[in-house]
Amino acid sequence: MSDALRSDAAPGPARRRRWPRVLLVVSLAFNLLFVGLVAGALWVHWHGGWGMVRHHAFASSVRRLVKELPEDRRQTTEALLKRHRAELRPLRRAAHQARHAAFEAAKADPFDADLLQQRLDQMHGAEAKMREAMGALAMDLMKTLTVEERRRFLRSVMRKRFGPRGRSGADERWYPKEGRSTPPN
Repeated sequence: MSDALRSDAAPGPARRRRWPRVLLVVSLAFNLLFVGLVAGALWVHWHGGWGMVRHHAFASSVRRLVKELPEDRRQTTEALLKRHRAELRPLRRAAHQARHAAFEAAKADPFDADLLQQRLDQMHGAEAKMREAMGALAMDLMKTLTVEERRRFLRSVMRKRFGPRGRSGADERWYPKEGRSTPPN
């Protein structure tokens, strides 16, 4: 018998199999991908992700702007915001109630199309009044800001609304880079 077939032959270096290690790395990669997808979905669900609702992006940008203003202008801006908040609060509540009433009409059994249309019209009217008041707030706020403060504010709103890169080209369309007076054509 040859030495290769004998069991008492001196063992050489053991040849390791690679496939268990490769399989482990591939499995780890898929697990990390899955955890990342779940974490991203939870982030979007709980924190609005990058696509913040318009009024939340506006409100958080206003808070940031107020913190960055000099003390004397901060007080006047806070007074302006306080005045507008008193006006916006009932409008926001009315829009929320109208939205809830429309959802309830849509879920009702038996379905009443006329009632749903009426509730949708009320919801649209309440939301339009709220948007109009938000526009008045934005206009009054913009009147008090310098050019650079307006640009920083708009950049903050757009980044909170559409993410750090925004929509393709949104950076240049909506808020020109420092030193450039007009957006590119």
